[in-house]
Amino acid sequence: MISIIIPTYNSSKFIPDLLGSIFKQAVDDIEVIMVDDRSTDNTVELVKQYPVRLIEMERNGGPAKARNKGVREAKGDIIFFLDSDVIVLEGTIKAVKEYFQRNPSAKCVIGICDTMSLNKGFVPHYMAMFEYIHLIGTPVKEKKLDNAGPTEPSNGIAALSAFVSYVLMFLLPCAPVLKNAIIFLLIIFFFANLKWWNFMRKEAGLFFAVKALFLNYFLGIVSIFAAMYGVISYPFAKKEII
Repeated sequence: MISIIIPTYNSSKFIPDLLGSIFKQAVDDIEVIMVDDRSTDNTVELVKQYPVRLIEMERNGGPAKARNKGVREAKGDIIFFLDSDVIVLEGTIKAVKEYFQRNPSAKCVIGICDTMSLNKGFVPHYMAMFEYIHLIGTPVKEKKLDNAGPTEPSNGIAALSAFVSYVLMFLLPCAPVLKNAIIFLLIIFFFANLKWWNFMRKEAGLFFAVKALFLNYFLGIVSIFAAMYGVISYPFAKKEII
């Protein structure tokens, strides 16, 4: 059996399309577990209209806790995680089931999103294309986690280059010689992003790709700041098993 586990929080506008896409799949031995994280809209009322197992969290704790709760309640031997704001393309669940049947030693597989997001706007489109290009050509490896998507080394190099170049810009008035270092880091940043940038340029046009490059620069700075904050704050944080 496949247990499809979906954490929800104020997801009412996505529920009909999501559950409709799941129950159109030609797979019988599945269970759908919706774990609601204390929604304040009518998510729960909508979910109750479908043949799913609804679990309501006692307090809001985030999607990780909701997923773990769903896993503890699941009866299937295959755990299928979904977010609440997606739809499942036809044949997806069947393909997952058949893959595990053909590859009994496999521990996990990861799906590939479509290049067009369900949500409108530049950022959702960028994120969909970014995930797609990093996953589409990456083989699934058995017995260890796959180095795909945002964990790819080139993305770490790009983020670090963006962060260091940003910091050096503040020091530039005091040390003009840093200009060459900033230019060098920006070149590294560009070439580290060249794979996905070329893909977006071909698929969505030059203007879109240029905007995507600026957004990725900003995200690189934010991700390094977040990593530093996490490392510094972790020893002082209250630990809780989820």
